[in-house]
Amino acid sequence: MIYSFQGLIHNVDPKNGSVSYVQLHRMLFNPYALYSEKGFKFSVRSAINTPVHGVDPHVTTELSNHLFENPTSNSTQSKIAAGPCGLDLVSLNIQRGRDHGLPSYPAWREHCGLSRPKTFTDLKGVFDDLSLSRITAIYNSVEDIDLYTGALAEEPHGRLLAPTLTCLISDQFLRLKIGDRFWYETSDETVCFSIDQLTEIRKTTLAGVICANEGLLEQAQPRVMEEISATNPMVDCTELPQPSFNPWRQVNS
Repeated sequence: MIYSFQGLIHNVDPKNGSVSYVQLHRMLFNPYALYSEKGFKFSVRSAINTPVHGVDPHVTTELSNHLFENPTSNSTQSKIAAGPCGLDLVSLNIQRGRDHGLPSYPAWREHCGLSRPKTFTDLKGVFDDLSLSRITAIYNSVEDIDLYTGALAEEPHGRLLAPTLTCLISDQFLRLKIGDRFWYETSDETVCFSIDQLTEIRKTTLAGVICANEGLLEQAQPRVMEEISATNPMVDCTELPQPSFNPWRQVNS
């Protein structure tokens, strides 16, 4: 798991433009807010209006200090009554890697066709200076660096993800695609879609799916996973493309 979460989630009221904020840990494992008036609407609107945090070594304290914390706890006394305090998801993920016997970070760089560091000096320019100094102080050898630690510390150099994460995540998505015999673009004639059907399927967007749910949203940006901008403005749901089901229509003879 990589992290690009914001610590504060903001909700925008479409009627008056007012903004309210809620801490991330108070939303996790707390479905009851979705049952309140406009709860689900506000959650979806919040998700498409909140920019993600960059993928880097920094992780919001909402995940590093408050994971699994009772979201309704507001006082020390109630937290004690509720049980254990929040956990650290980063530490848990590092430990999971060790429990599963994952090779060290240098081995994964080599697996991805990248240079394999042999000393901490080899990581200069690969990690930012602050991360490198901290990792050097914590690990005895470059071969001890956990994959999770090293992958997050890599400099992305203007890209969304750094090289090792790009390699591993793209490889995983490729395996999910080619390993699924029912992948919608398969050429297997026994299960494949027609050209006309594929054309309609490819018109589907996440923004269109959200808008197709009656009463959920009236507007959305076409590329809903990207920030609203001059090239990705909010538009009425009626302007978003929707697939036609005519290619699936069967005419009785």
